[in-house]
Amino acid sequence: ISDIENIESIEPYFEFRSTGFLIDQGKAYNAVELEIIRNGNLQTIVFNNEDQHTNNLVIVPYYQEQRLEKQVLFNFSDSHSDNIYLSNHLAKQLAVTENDGDLAISIEIGVPVRTTAIEMTVNEHAESSGLETKYTGDIDCSILQKLRLPIAGVLNPGVSSTFTSQGNNVIYVPVSLMKQYQQAARAVYELQNEGQPDDPANPATLQTKEWRPSAFIVYAKSYNDLGTIMRKISSVDSNLVSKSNFQDVEAMNQMLTNVKNTITWISLIVLLIFIVLMTIIFTNHVLSRNFEAAVLKANGLTQGEMLKLILTESLLNILTTCAISVVISLALTLLINKLFNFTLLQFNLLTAGQLLLVSALAILGPTLASALTINRFKPDQVFRN
Repeated sequence: ISDIENIESIEPYFEFRSTGFLIDQGKAYNAVELEIIRNGNLQTIVFNNEDQHTNNLVIVPYYQEQRLEKQVLFNFSDSHSDNIYLSNHLAKQLAVTENDGDLAISIEIGVPVRTTAIEMTVNEHAESSGLETKYTGDIDCSILQKLRLPIAGVLNPGVSSTFTSQGNNVIYVPVSLMKQYQQAARAVYELQNEGQPDDPANPATLQTKEWRPSAFIVYAKSYNDLGTIMRKISSVDSNLVSKSNFQDVEAMNQMLTNVKNTITWISLIVLLIFIVLMTIIFTNHVLSRNFEAAVLKANGLTQGEMLKLILTESLLNILTTCAISVVISLALTLLINKLFNFTLLQFNLLTAGQLLLVSALAILGPTLASALTINRFKPDQVFRN
């Protein structure tokens, strides 16, 4: 997948959960204790799967492209370089406030180190009717690890993790730090089980295999590349399923079309106003030079030479106006594409040519008409007036 073109980044997705399966004990666990330390005071809260108020807690990775630092409700006075954040829902559960100057959380939570195969049966009571369905898959096998997490801030209420199904009690940790925690847990597990390989002949031994992530988060360089990347991912392996954060790509494309059409109409209106203003300005500019033209003609300048002089000045004005328009258009294109985070507008040679044509029409037309008008003036009439 990483070889596919126009991919900005690809990272694994995995979770540390308050419920799961312990590899060393061979059984499930459904509760963890969280110790919150604020201003030196310790408080313990139990997250139990059987409690509807504090049922689950999950630690999830977040990625640089998510820009969570832009969605912080409040930071604590003691800023931390790790940038670990609490969901707004979890902060309320822990009664965290903006006045908690130095906040840290200590928790013993399940960290996945291996996987084991499982078989699930759907409609197991319908075996006789042939409606029974069996599925095979892998589940994470975890060990409990004590983690101390310095909290940098609390996120806005509108921020929610779209990747987890474990509820809203979420701690967001940078993916690089999550990988460090998991590597440390795997090292602990391997050290504890050094020289004790799985014994397939022993039914009491839990059969496990190397841990691999079951999902990856892929960021495209541009929204325009999204459809192509999703198709290429699906072609790598028929078992791979790719989903977009944009729930309805067609609706998104329709919205983009509407935005482009709106920008086009606004540009046409601005262009029309620009042409009218330039026509008025350059017509008045040329007509106001009738005395100068009369002096030049009185000193022997022919009508053709007079026209050539004015058109040469117009050419310089056209090139100057075109250059300024190119710079402004390029800056606006980069700014709009940066705001939308994908290529909404394009600037190319055709765009530059259109700007040159518009500049020529806006300047050359009124200048030429005014020059022909001036050429009909006689010097003696101008001097008398």
